[in-house]
Amino acid sequence: MLQHLKEKKDVGFFTSVAGLMQQCWYERLTKIVVAVVVVVVIIIIIIIMVTITITITIMVIIMRAFILRIINNPLLPLL
Repeated sequence: MLQHLKEKKDVGFFTSVAGLMQQCWYERLTKIVVAVVVVVVIIIIIIIMVTITITITIMVIIMRAFILRIINNPLLPLL
């Protein structure tokens, strides 16, 4: 078949294979980019959730300390 293509100087086959390979490469690259974006978004969401959880925990600890101080000695100023 290769000999036939050489004789006829038909490069369409090789051109179509090259085009197909390039299309597959673009599709693979697109899938990789989408996967990376999804992973980055998930990491950002996790960081935000952890930050919110830590902030709420600190606020609860501070509020608990204020409440206990008020209960134990209500005449002292809070600050």
